[in-house]
Amino acid sequence: MRFPELHGRDLDGRSVTLPADVGSGPTLLLVRFAPQLSREAETWLPLVDDLAAAAPDFWCYDLLVLPEFPDGVEDSLTDDLHPTLTDGGDRSGVRSLTAHTDVDAFRRALVLDRPAQTYALLLRGGRVRWRAFGPLTVPLERSLRAAVASPSGDANDLVVS
Repeated sequence: MRFPELHGRDLDGRSVTLPADVGSGPTLLLVRFAPQLSREAETWLPLVDDLAAAAPDFWCYDLLVLPEFPDGVEDSLTDDLHPTLTDGGDRSGVRSLTAHTDVDAFRRALVLDRPAQTYALLLRGGRVRWRAFGPLTVPLERSLRAAVASPSGDANDLVVS
């Protein structure tokens, strides 16, 4: 499944276009639709740090997808909406992005039908090769490690949910 073009901003205000700006290596997107899901997203972070240390071309983005707002409002919200970085620590393997878009169209394009959940999507070459939702579990960790290690990134086309 192709990941749709999505424009976002990082915490420094730089514009990032997904999937074009993430390269061809394995990239994990922790996609959420509300800031209060941060605890669920945070369950993935220790594994992300591990994968980033083991695979130099691995990246992870904490991607908060919100409805479109006027530009001034969007800019003021970016820093406040990424609680995965509130512990004061620097997560070198995780970059935070906020994207304001047509949320319903984005969810339909990727079949993300559980907006109350955090989705983990592994991209390679702009395509979703692996997906899961909810907090990290041991089976999901094993499956994601296999997908990241696989040259195709698909862990034998396994889609976990």
